[in-house]
Amino acid sequence: PAVLFAGEYASYDRGETWTEMNGVSAVMAVNYYHNHEIYGAEGDCIKVSYDDGKTWLPFVKCKLDWDADENPKVWDVEYDGINDILYYAVGSWASAISFAKVKNNVHTNIGKNLVRQEKTNTVTAQLIAIDPRYPNVVYIGGYTGRGMSTVGVQRSCDGGETFYNICSMGDESSVVKDGPSAGVGPAQLIVEPDTGYLWMWDAGQGWWKFAPPYNN
Repeated sequence: PAVLFAGEYASYDRGETWTEMNGVSAVMAVNYYHNHEIYGAEGDCIKVSYDDGKTWLPFVKCKLDWDADENPKVWDVEYDGINDILYYAVGSWASAISFAKVKNNVHTNIGKNLVRQEKTNTVTAQLIAIDPRYPNVVYIGGYTGRGMSTVGVQRSCDGGETFYNICSMGDESSVVKDGPSAGVGPAQLIVEPDTGYLWMWDAGQGWWKFAPPYNN
């Protein structure tokens, strides 16, 4: 509990002093099971540390679904410690383009399973969240260049094989047909461990929460 991370910096005394880490630009995920390792990113490479960020080793190089003409950016990484599956979203500086999961060093493209906006036939994805108790429940969220997306929050209950649009933004694909206009432009997604509620931060509308797909 004394270890903190902020970007490429680490503190080992609860924030009293900070040290710049070598070989990683940001810490993105923690495996709370097994080795309690942490995952970070640098360029299009996801790295792993087994000593709280003191040293970093290459874990996996992201597979790209497009010919990158600029330096790719890893937008988000999440680790399912129960099933030992790593999820990542990687793309340009505007949005993630590839969304994949890695198990036993095998990459599976699950971005093709995302719901696309009805009017534009597009999808944006910068954020990933996993339910820590039921890790087959995976969320992905994203915002467009103008901040609004009618498919901005999507949920899978089968580890990314199928996604459902849970935004109440009027898109025909949404499983939520009425209620407040939630899920416009998520900037952060967090699953509450005890309840399974998804908390979403929208810079324009503040905090929203979405009920889990199961009864507590």
